[in-house]
Amino acid sequence: MVTIDSYSEANRDDVAYITGVHPAGGARSAIGQSFTGLTNYNVIEAKFYLMKTGVPVGNLQAVLYAHSGVFGASSVPTGAALASSASVAMAGLGGAYALVSFAFPAPYYKLAALKYCIELQAKDAVTLNAATDYIHVGEDTSAPGHGGNQSTYFGGWLFSAAADVCFYVNGTLASIKGNVVGKAMASIIASCKPRKLPVPRFHIRRC
Repeated sequence: MVTIDSYSEANRDDVAYITGVHPAGGARSAIGQSFTGLTNYNVIEAKFYLMKTGVPVGNLQAVLYAHSGVFGASSVPTGAALASSASVAMAGLGGAYALVSFAFPAPYYKLAALKYCIELQAKDAVTLNAATDYIHVGEDTSAPGHGGNQSTYFGGWLFSAAADVCFYVNGTLASIKGNVVGKAMASIIASCKPRKLPVPRFHIRRC
């Protein structure tokens, strides 16, 4: 496994809170970061730097979206989810910050030339509120140094160029045979097999 893009938890100096189930109108229900990568990868895991206050009961999920806006300034997710991770129970979070892993059941093929947004969302909850039971998401607001920017959902997608979320997106290098684009290319190459040309025959005439 390789790290496709990341912003280390060592940069954390601030926090954003998830206090409602996504998509919530009166509470923050998702927070994430725009990112990219230098080559084609299969996305298989995301990590966020999390802790909890109180006793939130429900499930969190990492969700991959296409990118809209100016990368690093106004990035926000757009369209339907491209891929969603398996759920992680809020009850399993600790009272101190730790990296929490979210595994994608099916790898998502990410093209190198494109930008994406990885979001942490409250998938469902029995107990989740801004007063006593909520989720902390580590971020950097003093000197954000990642190339992308933070995005949050509060009745709609919002962005902040003055914050970067601590995150990791991990995966494996994508093979040409392991994705739809690659299979199409392989089919084209296979159809272009060189043809065997006839061997020319020479006749020698005696003078």
